Formats: sequence, structure tokens, C-alpha cells
Amino acid sequence: MDKGDQQSGAQPENAMTKEDAARIQTAYAKQHGGEVDKGSFPARAQAAAARNENKSKEGGSEQSGEETKNTR
Repeated sequence: MDKGDQQSGAQPENAMTKEDAARIQTAYAKQHGGEVDKGSFPARAQAAAARNENKSKEGGSEQSGEETKNTR
């Protein structure tokens, strides 16, 4: 698969899953005293997994973000 396929919005064959991200974060945290830094590879993997899960639940459309806003 070339980069053009990923940029077109098509889901890659082996998209990051929540389980994959959890495995990456666990290994990283064990090596770094339990900390996972903002912007680190494990943090980006978790964000990608969340995006992939949202895309699959919504049929590929982008999430508006309304569900995540604080409603106080």
C-alpha cells in the first residue's frame, strides 16, 4: 500500500486498534517509570486508535466533537 491510499481517507488494512495502542503504552510506561509523555509515540498511537474507532462507528465520517465538550 502506498502513501496515496492513506491520504485519500481509506482505512489502512492494519489500522491501529485500542488493543494495539494499549500494548504500546504498557511497554513504554514500563520503560519510563510509569509515565507516558504527551506527544510520545504511545500517545499518538492511542489518538490514532480512537480516530479509527470513531470512523468505524460513524461509517467513515469525521466526528464533530460535540460529544466531548463539557456541558456545564
